[in-house]
Amino acid sequence: MPDLAARDVIQLIELGGRSGTPAAGFVAEHVKLPMEFHGWRVRGLSAMVTEIVRHVRRFGAELVVLQSEVWDLMRELTNRLGSRCKVAAILHAMPFLTTPVRPTGDFPLDVGDRLRGEQLDYRRSYIEAHHHEFYDVADRMSFIPANRTVAYYLDLYLPRPGRPVLDPPVALRMPTRNETAVGRTSAGQAGIRLCYMARIEPGKGLEHLGPIMDRIAAVLPGAHLSVLGSADDTVSRLHLDELLAARQGWTTRGYGWADADLKAEMLGTSDVFLYPSNSDSLSISMLEALAHGVPVVAWELPFTRLNYRATRAVSLVPFGDVSAFGIAALTAYGNADSLRNDAVRFAGKFCNPRAAAASERQAYRMVVAS
Repeated sequence: MPDLAARDVIQLIELGGRSGTPAAGFVAEHVKLPMEFHGWRVRGLSAMVTEIVRHVRRFGAELVVLQSEVWDLMRELTNRLGSRCKVAAILHAMPFLTTPVRPTGDFPLDVGDRLRGEQLDYRRSYIEAHHHEFYDVADRMSFIPANRTVAYYLDLYLPRPGRPVLDPPVALRMPTRNETAVGRTSAGQAGIRLCYMARIEPGKGLEHLGPIMDRIAAVLPGAHLSVLGSADDTVSRLHLDELLAARQGWTTRGYGWADADLKAEMLGTSDVFLYPSNSDSLSISMLEALAHGVPVVAWELPFTRLNYRATRAVSLVPFGDVSAFGIAALTAYGNADSLRNDAVRFAGKFCNPRAAAASERQAYRMVVAS
């Protein structure tokens, strides 16, 4: 943020954020507003939008950017501010579709497909009620893709010439060499050590891990899987409980939500990172694993093809083929010692705060000039 612009032209309105955000040094004004959700709906939406609009008008903002794609706010802020200033949203996923596995480019058709496969009632009801608003809102505000995957989806459903894209999209903290698996050999250890880390929810692939581990253990008994992440919905909790139950030929342990120290410990001692998710547009978890020198196995999907083709440290397998996934994990394990440095080099491209800030600043300039 310090590189985006002079501090006296930035107003930060923090919605439902943790207290103590160190904003005073790089913004002219820091406003904190509480925000609560009921599913995907914002509680007290009208009052919240009125308060946001009051602060924005008082500050005289030329551009309002939502850093998170909350559709209620995208729609209402566009309605209330669209004639007074530019309104933009940074998109980390395709609205109402997230990251379709086989996109057709036909928005209503793919929304219907998403609704048929949606496991959570609150998501289904929200999509049914609001997906028809997509093109109207898109015509009145600017969408800034947070990465190449979202840009790919937007070009399919909503082509616009000259749309800005954040590239590099993020600025990770690069682990120290002592925190990584680089230099550690897998030879002679008791069994293969695997890791999975995610915000666990439908689409993150938890249900595939058991069959994948069965395939791995059929070749290398004694495999161990560490699971980092918490499950908040009923469907995901059931999958997690099943995964953590006693198994033949392999073991697993769940650690819940992981702080930086636990991530470093688990990733730094893992041989392969398993990520059978189909609901990501980039995956910070994959990047963190690579930054720690851990080779990754994932499905071949739009987000993995667009973001990870340039490294040997990521193995891609056909979506849904758990046997191929297990075999790829075994192959990555056999080659892990030669893949660790490549993993770290690739992740280093996403650990440049100044480059990420410059990309974001250029995107804002393009929106204002449009």
